[in-house]
Order: sequence, then structure tokens, then C-alpha cells
Amino acid sequence: MKINDKLNLVTTVDSDLGTIYIHHTAIGYDVFKENFLALTKVHDAINSEGVALSGARVAYLMLDQTAKESDINIKPLVNELKRLTNVIVPSATGNYEPIAFEVAITDGLIDELQHDEVMNAIVFFTCVLQLQRGKQILKYTLSNMTARWGLLTTSLDCVAYLKQLPILTETDNAGNAAAA
Repeated sequence: MKINDKLNLVTTVDSDLGTIYIHHTAIGYDVFKENFLALTKVHDAINSEGVALSGARVAYLMLDQTAKESDINIKPLVNELKRLTNVIVPSATGNYEPIAFEVAITDGLIDELQHDEVMNAIVFFTCVLQLQRGKQILKYTLSNMTARWGLLTTSLDCVAYLKQLPILTETDNAGNAAAA
């Protein structure tokens, strides 16, 4: 795994369209500086509450709880996290196309539970990437994140990532691939 400042998160969600990919671009340092207190409190709470092994499953919930307990406005942060997230869906041409995360939610491609699962992973990824600066520690944590929860990291932006996905093919009832 190559660790650099351009690391992005990829996860998948099952939908009526089949597997769709969620691609999240990491926040910039300026966004981190505006939200360091909330992110640091979440990161520390994950580690001190003994939920580090479940961090990618509860981080968004902990962000919400932290905001309420500390009277921190997280809405701009959450909006930015969502803005930096695209959903890669199959298109009618047999390829993939990106749509905004909010559009996927509005269109019913992602339900409430899936939304929360994705946001938990994004908040955890954000905390880890911004707060674990030692490359070996970061590499270890991200490797565990990949192995434990099936989350992937990539240096590819959304368009480059979707271009490397295989071309979709239709399958017949026997499971044999047919020409798209």
C-alpha cells in the first residue's frame, strides 16, 4: 500500500443496480483545520472507548454524539464530506458513470442504513488520515481497515478509478456472459 497525501477511500454498496462503488476524496488540510476539534475528539473517543476495532462502523455516530456533547457545529464538515463523495453506478452503455452522493440518496440508490455505513467509513478514514501522521502507523491502520471492512484506498481520483473498472456485460440465466 502506497501512502501519500492524495489517498482516497473506496467502498461498495449493493443496490438494485448491482454493486455500486463509493469514492471519497480526502478532505484538504484547510477543512481539517476548520474541524480539527470535532475530528480529534472522535479519533480520541474511538481509541479511549475501546471501539478502535469497530471504528469504521461507528465513527459517524461518534461524530454526531461528540457534536451534541461539545456543542460543535458539524454540519459544514458533513456537507463537505458528502460533497467529496461520488457514487459510481452502471450506465446504460455498459460502462460506469459518477453521480453525486446526495443524488444517489435522493434517487433511492442508497438507503438510510447504507448512508450511515458509508458515512461511518468516511469519518473514520478522515480521522485516521488526518491524525495518524506516522506512515507506518497509518499504513497499519489502513491495512486493517481494508482487511476487516473491505474498504479500499487509492490514489486515483473518481474518474480515473471508474475508468479502470471492468466493462459491464449482461449475463444470461445460466450465468454466461453475453455481449453488452
